[in-house]
Amino acid sequence: MAIIKAKAGSLAPAQEREIEDAIDRARRMSDRVWGRWSKIYGQVGRRRRKRRLRVDEWKSSPPFMEWFGWRALRNGQFNKVNRRLRKVRRTLQRGDEIKVIYNGSSAPFCCSKVAWNGGFRRGRIHVCNGFFVEDAQEQATTIVHEMVHATGISQWGQPGRGGGNSGNYRERASHTPRKARRNPYNYERLFVDFDPGP
Repeated sequence: MAIIKAKAGSLAPAQEREIEDAIDRARRMSDRVWGRWSKIYGQVGRRRRKRRLRVDEWKSSPPFMEWFGWRALRNGQFNKVNRRLRKVRRTLQRGDEIKVIYNGSSAPFCCSKVAWNGGFRRGRIHVCNGFFVEDAQEQATTIVHEMVHATGISQWGQPGRGGGNSGNYRERASHTPRKARRNPYNYERLFVDFDPGP
């Protein structure tokens, strides 16, 4: 169970359950992403052979191709993606270490957002009123998004006005794959492809 604290206002029990359900769903998404990622990353052999096998496995995985692109697939890139996915998964697996702080709409970051990380702190998420307007899948991917920030990366280009659409993320993956692999929005879309449902 996550530690849920209300900094402004109070949370109804139903809202606390929504937060717990979102974390649980994000955890299940993470497990499925990790299962697929392990097949890509877990290749054996010397450096050059390992890279070739990883690239082949990556190219046979449509979600990774779609959201992270297919160019610039070097061992360094594989290692960075591995570190980020491992940190997100590890944090989600330790649910009792996740601290969720409810800010209502009073915090300065709540004016246009649903949640924020609060300074790249792993396991700490601030949620606003907008979080409870999202559907269950979006709540889970919001948790993922903030966990990716906690790995120490910022986003390269927000989705833009009126929200992001999948085309923006796909375009980023095909034109600037290194940036896509450092962008929480692209991680969100990847995790959606592995969503086991409610």
